[in-house]
Amino acid sequence: MNIFERLAKVQADIAAKGIAKAQKNEYDRYMFRGIDDLYNVLGPIFADHGVVSIPVLQSTDTKQMQTSKGALVNYTKVVVEYHFCAPDGSTVVSKVPGEAMDRGDKSENKAMSAAYKNCMFQLFCIPVEGESSDSEEETHEIQGKPEPEPEELTPNQVAQLKQMVEG
Repeated sequence: MNIFERLAKVQADIAAKGIAKAQKNEYDRYMFRGIDDLYNVLGPIFADHGVVSIPVLQSTDTKQMQTSKGALVNYTKVVVEYHFCAPDGSTVVSKVPGEAMDRGDKSENKAMSAAYKNCMFQLFCIPVEGESSDSEEETHEIQGKPEPEPEELTPNQVAQLKQMVEG
């Protein structure tokens, strides 16, 4: 059985079980699915269907920012590739972003968890009917705005700039 057939069976089992929002963030007051909730449901299903998931961190970037109340938070963005493999050697790769803020040293862990959850919910269409959204409604008030990422110039743009500078 190839990876596509196995992932279809994984998706059917997940849809039958669902993954409830059983955790509560007391500080920010919202319900969420913890990463352990996903692991506890998905791990045995992956094992039953012979699917292995291998995360490969592609990039990570952390900046320290100040909230509107003066507190410092670490803001991390990651990009992770998840390789789903079957015993026959077939694979599927899903590349997803994740981001998180944390008042301590856990922003990268949280960003990796967010990437994993994004991947699993999108890949397997995990049912969320009748539930309020995850933490997309919760925001941190940041003083100022993060600096935009520099854009890479195309060779044509480089040539135009060079021509402008050289006159």
